[in-house]
Amino acid sequence: MAKTKPAYITRKLTVADAVSEAYSILEELAGEMREAFDNTPESLQQSAVGEAREAAADALEGLSEPNVLDELGRLEFEYTEPPPKRKQSRRDRRDQATALLGAVIAVVDNVDDENADDAVELRDELDDLTSEADAVEFPGMYG
Repeated sequence: MAKTKPAYITRKLTVADAVSEAYSILEELAGEMREAFDNTPESLQQSAVGEAREAAADALEGLSEPNVLDELGRLEFEYTEPPPKRKQSRRDRRDQATALLGAVIAVVDNVDDENADDAVELRDELDDLTSEADAVEFPGMYG
């Protein structure tokens, strides 16, 4: 009997909810990396893994949630994502957050002229957040 792959999931989201969800994932990862570093024995905190954990925590803690204005935040869109893996790595969850931000960017890119300036500003913030998050390296088994 052949296994069937779980179907992709389509959700309806607002821009504000999607940005908040993505940022929450990144905040959670920041907390995990800070905890991983803090729980690293002091004698190993200066090792390559210890320093990488601290760098990841610092980078994620330094991210800022974009300011989504009400009008843009209420825009709705459908987002299709793969079914969640049984055990997601930190990298998987980071990629999930940045994919969601990418979907928001696509919505913001199609905003009408009335809100174009606000959309460009939000798009720039989302681009920056995505780039900074993508640059984070996760050391260890569940990176």
